[in-house]
Amino acid sequence: MGENALNTMTTFDTLLQSQHLQMLKAAIPYLSGNAKNTLSILCKILELKKTIQMSADETSALSMCSVKPEEGCSNVLLMLKEIRPYCSKKEQESVDFFTDVFQMYETYSSMLT
Repeated sequence: MGENALNTMTTFDTLLQSQHLQMLKAAIPYLSGNAKNTLSILCKILELKKTIQMSADETSALSMCSVKPEEGCSNVLLMLKEIRPYCSKKEQESVDFFTDVFQMYETYSSMLT
C-alpha cells in the first residue's frame, strides 16, 4: 500500500470520523497495553455505532454518498480507480489490467450502439 494511501481516508471513513474520534485514535500509540487495547476497541465501537445510525436513516450521508458514473466511465471503473491507492504493487497491476479490460469493453460497447 502506498504511503499516500495511509494518509488518505476513504469517503466512507470521512463520514464516520469526527474530530474527537481522531483525537482518541491519535492518543492510542502513547498508552500502555490494556489502555491501548481498550481505547482501540472503544474507537471501533463508536465507528460501528455511527455506521448503524447512518444505515437506519435513509436521508443520511451514507445513502447520499452513492457515486454517479461520469460520462464514458462505469461504476466498476470508478471503483477500481478508488481502491488502487490501497493496493500493493502486485495488486495495482491486477487493478490496472482489469481497468484496461473494462475500458476496452466499454469502447467496444459504445461502437455497437
